[in-house]
Amino acid sequence: MLSLGAKEVKVPKLVGQSLPSAEKLVADAGLRIGTVSRQANDAPAESVLKQTPAAGEVTGRDKPIDLLVSGGESFGSITLGDGRKLHFRTVVVRVPSGESLQRVIIRARSRDGEYHRTFYNRVRRPGDEVRADIYVATGQELQVEVAGETVLEKTF
Repeated sequence: MLSLGAKEVKVPKLVGQSLPSAEKLVADAGLRIGTVSRQANDAPAESVLKQTPAAGEVTGRDKPIDLLVSGGESFGSITLGDGRKLHFRTVVVRVPSGESLQRVIIRARSRDGEYHRTFYNRVRRPGDEVRADIYVATGQELQVEVAGETVLEKTF
């Protein structure tokens, strides 16, 4: 009788690897790559940011491993006909422990105050995950506020 090896295998650590290296590690483990998603990130383009299932978990042979990969800093950016550059991002915020209800505000604004857009403004409970798709132009600031306290400010 011919054996094909173990029916279950341990998922290798892929976070931090380049996509080609991760693909080889997955194949060598008898698994396969599932969905590969990209997002803008300061990490080098094509490096693995997240994997599902996580490293060390045991899963069936030939099961898919989904990857979130860095598209680089400019991923999700376009240049408009007038020369302005827009950056598209997904902001993820976990509401911290504290008051039973906390207002989460995600907004973009220009330094001169001429442009202001609120992408998210709702009350949420501690532990809730908030996701908002946003866009900002180069030179504009993204601000995330939870319960009246600024938790993130980033200028694009």
